[in-house]
Amino acid sequence: MSNTRRHERLSLGLKGVVTPLLLPSGIDESQTGPLHETYEVHIENISARGVFLARKPPLPVGTFLRIDFDLDERAFHTFGRVVRISEGNEPSGNGVRLVFVEERDRTSLMKFLAKQLESRA
Repeated sequence: MSNTRRHERLSLGLKGVVTPLLLPSGIDESQTGPLHETYEVHIENISARGVFLARKPPLPVGTFLRIDFDLDERAFHTFGRVVRISEGNEPSGNGVRLVFVEERDRTSLMKFLAKQLESRA
């Protein structure tokens, strides 16, 4: 299978906090846990447009959530939507597309990622 990702991902071992805000139609809190409850997660990898959150159990595809993390001594507050579930592999969790990142944060994130990729080349 070919890699169709448009943005290279980096494994940085980040800790983060997620808050599910909206569940997909047909899913209720009894299946996922309460909305607006905060969960600590390990951000397995990150790119300019998405993250992989290691979490058991994974959240359902379509869940809208807030993701907070620190990167390069800066706090980032983003919003994303779960686009994929990974179970049975290590780690289990969710692929999340970042759907809202303030422009200054996106710029900082892209500069940080470019610098990290350059230093690894």
